[in-house]
Amino acid sequence: MVKDLQDKAKKTGAITEEKIKEVVKEIVAKSKDVREKQQKIVEDLKEKVARSDEEKIKEILKKLEIPTKEELNEINAKFDELIKKLEKEGDKSEHIQ
Repeated sequence: MVKDLQDKAKKTGAITEEKIKEVVKEIVAKSKDVREKQQKIVEDLKEKVARSDEEKIKEILKKLEIPTKEELNEINAKFDELIKKLEKEGDKSEHIQ
């Protein structure tokens, strides 16, 4: 009878140990999923903050009437055109004199 109880205790212990291992594996797998989801959330938040900051900067520059890089490029392109025209006009007037 004692022997039977010892055998049952061993079997129960082995079954319990297997269940504990399974539960631990499940917890580890779920924690990986949770970690990946948290990382994605953090990355998304960083991206939103960066976009928000860019929008705020653009808004401030607009209020201060400071041109954006694109606007400066347009202005520079117009200046280049004017300089070329003036150079051509200068060349024409030199030939006339």
